[in-house]
Order: sequence, then structure tokens, then C-alpha cells
Amino acid sequence: MRNLLIVFAVISIILVSGCTTTTNDGPQPTSTPSSDPQTRCVELCRDQILSNVDMSSGPCLSENKELDWNIENWACDVAHEPRKEIDKHSLNQCQEFRKENVAHFVEVTPNCEFIRKL
Repeated sequence: MRNLLIVFAVISIILVSGCTTTTNDGPQPTSTPSSDPQTRCVELCRDQILSNVDMSSGPCLSENKELDWNIENWACDVAHEPRKEIDKHSLNQCQEFRKENVAHFVEVTPNCEFIRKL
């Protein structure tokens, strides 16, 4: 009887310990930068949020010299979804795209949700 109680206690501990894992659904720091423009743009955005950077002004992340953006011919921009009037002004778009130094761009929301890539 005593052995049965010990076995039951061990099994209970194993079952309970397996059910108490915690999850964090928030932005996670990036370990190895992605080479995919869409994925990398979302990663940069999330890294900025983790660093308490205000994304509501729609910064061009690929032009920030402190960030690791090494994807040739692409820009990473933060915009609003749905688009606001401020997003339509060329002065609020990535300079590299406006000057035609890059041919493509990725847009994400201030919450790092993918909008589009062109």
C-alpha cells in the first residue's frame, strides 16, 4: 500500500510539473537576424518595441544606422493600418525608396504586424 502511494505521488508530481509551463506571447528578442525582408522587418520592429522605442511616428527602420538591416535593395518602414494621411506623404516614406536607391519595401504597423511588401 505504501509503495502504491509513493508511485501515485511521483506520477502526480510529474503530471503537475508538466502543466505549469509559462508562455510569453509578447515580442521576443531576435537571436539570428533573418535574411527574408518581411521577417527581418518584423524582427527589427519587435526589437525596437522591446527597447521601448515609440513606433507611432512610423520610422524607417532600415535607415536607422544602429539597427542591423543588411538586405540589399529593400527598405523597412512602419506605417498605419488602415493608412492615415500622414502615411501618404512621400516625406514620411523611407528616403532610400524615395530616392530609388532601393526598389522594394516592407511595411509593418507600429505593433509590428505585416502590412505589405512591394
